Amino acid sequence: PAVVIENLTKAVKVLNEAMARDPVALKFSIDDTLNRPVVTVISEETGKIMLQLPQEEVLRAVKNIELMRGAVFEDKG
Repeated sequence: PAVVIENLTKAVKVLNEAMARDPVALKFSIDDTLNRPVVTVISEETGKIMLQLPQEEVLRAVKNIELMRGAVFEDKG
């Protein structure tokens, strides 16, 4: 998993550098908690997020499921 995260981090950096050269409002990142890629479309005029994949609600749900799974397995140990 550490190699995958490192490769993903490098890919995100390359994508962000490529997108910075064009007037396209895309941001690539990795969710710190889940180590999953996130793509955000930002309005260049307003700076507001127009679309995020996966959506914030999905990221929150996955984080909550991971927390619940950890609590359940921790109690059984």
